[in-house]
Amino acid sequence: MTDISEIKKLINKELDAMCEKHNQQKFNSLHEAYAVTKEEVEEADDDLQCVKIRLQNEWENIKRDDYTSQMFVKIREKSIECIQELIQVSACCSKTLRGVETK
Repeated sequence: MTDISEIKKLINKELDAMCEKHNQQKFNSLHEAYAVTKEEVEEADDDLQCVKIRLQNEWENIKRDDYTSQMFVKIREKSIECIQELIQVSACCSKTLRGVETK
């Protein structure tokens, strides 16, 4: 299993890239932070739903002895895209926390 510290490195790398791309170290407001984070969550959810549908379709093919490895290639690629989106969600949360005062 991948070590969490390796995943955190990817999140920090994404955070750095996000901040550089938009030339800002934190969001302008919590409204902006919410909107950007929500968009990334929705994109991750779309990718996950696609993985689930493709996996179900492949199961139907397997039950009919109509298996092709190509479907698992597509599932793997879509799951990687989902992971990428979830890394962006985590980076958005980190960027939000940079600008939020604790109470």
